[in-house]
Amino acid sequence: MVRDFDAAQRGARNSDITAAGARAADARQTRDHAREELAAVYGESDRRADLPPDQRDIEQRVRAEETSRQADRDRGGVDRDRGPHSERSQRCQPERDREASRQEPAAERDVPSR
Repeated sequence: MVRDFDAAQRGARNSDITAAGARAADARQTRDHAREELAAVYGESDRRADLPPDQRDIEQRVRAEETSRQADRDRGGVDRDRGPHSERSQRCQPERDREASRQEPAAERDVPSR
């Protein structure tokens, strides 16, 4: 039993040593990627701070709308551009109103009596 334990312990140590290099390389790559992303975020923040106030307001509104759309998608909701209250369906609304006005009033239609 002692020999089996020693062999198992040696095998575990060897596999840990072998995998340690790969784990360290992955950690370094993740760290480098995070540093690049942080630098990009700071750069973007500085560029936005240099914008004139009116452009900053426009960009903030666009970002807020996109964030809202993304939140709708993440929740599994309908994209605002395709939802029932979208601009497209509102453009179609006048056509439906015209069609309804062309139809005969309910009193003039042949309605079966009860």
